[in-house]
Amino acid sequence: MKWFTDADNITDMGLNAYGNPVNDDEVKLCEIWINTYLIKTKHNRALGTSYKLKHYVEKWARCLHDLNIKLHDENMNLIKNTCYVSNGAFIQAMKNLYFEYSLPKGSSINPYFGAKYNGPYIYEQYFKYIPRTSKEWEQVLAPTLSAINVY
Repeated sequence: MKWFTDADNITDMGLNAYGNPVNDDEVKLCEIWINTYLIKTKHNRALGTSYKLKHYVEKWARCLHDLNIKLHDENMNLIKNTCYVSNGAFIQAMKNLYFEYSLPKGSSINPYFGAKYNGPYIYEQYFKYIPRTSKEWEQVLAPTLSAINVY
């Protein structure tokens, strides 16, 4: 595992890939998900690469959108949630939050991270997994929202 440096070029396509600059709202959306559901570890390839993890964020973002939940940054500015997150936005968020990374063999743009998922799971018979669809995210998020009374 290694740390990101200033020499690491992150575009919307990934690490050291050709592409456009990352979208700030996508990065902020990723940072919220990462701060909420990931913890730092030395190694963990079980989560998958940045490309797989960005899909988890997208499904979570879709659920928030469907439940009409708005997110704001630290200055209370609304974060635009288009339910899309680029690979590079996820990588930039991990860099901003000081996660270590490593590159899988044969790929130079989709890193693994020193992270472990520490959030809600979906249980199905004898195994559990990270919510993979917006409907599964709704199953774990909606019950906590219904317990909140607003007057």
